[in-house]
Amino acid sequence: MPCFIVAHSQSTVGKSQPFKTQKLVRVDQQDAAWHAMKQLIWKLTNLTYSLSSVNRATLHAEGEVSTSGWTEPQLDRPRVADGILHLDFVARPLDGNTLQVIAPISAEHAVPLGPQPQEITVHAATNELSFRLPAISDGV
Repeated sequence: MPCFIVAHSQSTVGKSQPFKTQKLVRVDQQDAAWHAMKQLIWKLTNLTYSLSSVNRATLHAEGEVSTSGWTEPQLDRPRVADGILHLDFVARPLDGNTLQVIAPISAEHAVPLGPQPQEITVHAATNELSFRLPAISDGV
């Protein structure tokens, strides 16, 4: 069963009062619940890539979480800003009692290589790491 999320934006026109526009975004309830459960991991510790196949790279992210029991780590919520691909390192924290320990966590994500070098930034709750993927024309 679908549900709708209301997305708000606020702007001003000239010297008039601010007005808000609303946009209904249809999402599957199961997807909405899953996205609500995912959280940024505590800290990124390493970000590398390997050339996994022709014109593709696999990003390898390692980090730490501050409690036990985190599952389903992934690099998610892709968005492009100023020509940089941004990804969030997210996972699902344990629901209930957890141990207060620093635990390692890792995730991978495949991305296509383009004709130009591509800047990638991965975000965690307390930091971010970046690097530049080579272009296809760089002998990849």
